Amino acid sequence: MDGAVRNLINESERQVVGLLADVDRKLLNGFCDVGVDRARIISMVNISSSNRSNAIRTRFNLMREVATENQRELSRSLLPKVQQSMRQSYANTMNVPSGTGKFNRMKSAMHSTSRIAIDGLFEECMKELLDAIEKMVQNLGDQIDLLKDTISKSLSSIYSILWEDQNTGKTADPAYVQKVLACRAAYLPILTELRKKFDEVMEDMGICRPTPDIELEAVETWEQAYAKKKQEAIANGNLVEL
Repeated sequence: MDGAVRNLINESERQVVGLLADVDRKLLNGFCDVGVDRARIISMVNISSSNRSNAIRTRFNLMREVATENQRELSRSLLPKVQQSMRQSYANTMNVPSGTGKFNRMKSAMHSTSRIAIDGLFEECMKELLDAIEKMVQNLGDQIDLLKDTISKSLSSIYSILWEDQNTGKTADPAYVQKVLACRAAYLPILTELRKKFDEVMEDMGICRPTPDIELEAVETWEQAYAKKKQEAIANGNLVEL
């Protein structure tokens, strides 16, 4: 079993490395197709591959250690059971009458008593073996989840700069802003009605809704806000016509 598990882990590591190399190639080609400088992407691919390879190697080495330790614990736990189960058989074998044919009597005693012990031992050990294998699978599954998170964070830390919003600090497209504001205004009545239904359900269940300091009643468009500020500036004598 130790060899089979180790081979499976090694093969999994090889496949993960291969799949991620394919991801790097696809990202390289994809970003180049949309106009990102190829030299920049190649540099990012190399950094990503190096960082990720070290993380993958470390995680899979830990998986091998976990599997080996789990199997050692299993072996250590089975040995006392085997010894205890065979104790009576050893005693019967050693206590056969002396004289001619003693060896054959010892052999017969060992054979008859050990068969009974082995039948019961097999069922007991098989259950413990399956429980231990399930535990090992769970431990390896936890390590795989950690590896998944490690790979995800590694890819994101390198490539996310290329797909995150690059318009921070820049003037937004007025047409786009209008669409966003119109969408907000259209959904406000729906959300208000949904809030009322939630309140009714909470009241029926005896749940007290905390009263917020501010309730959103309407969405103010950019034009409305500008007009309001302009009127305030006129009233205060702060408007300057250029």
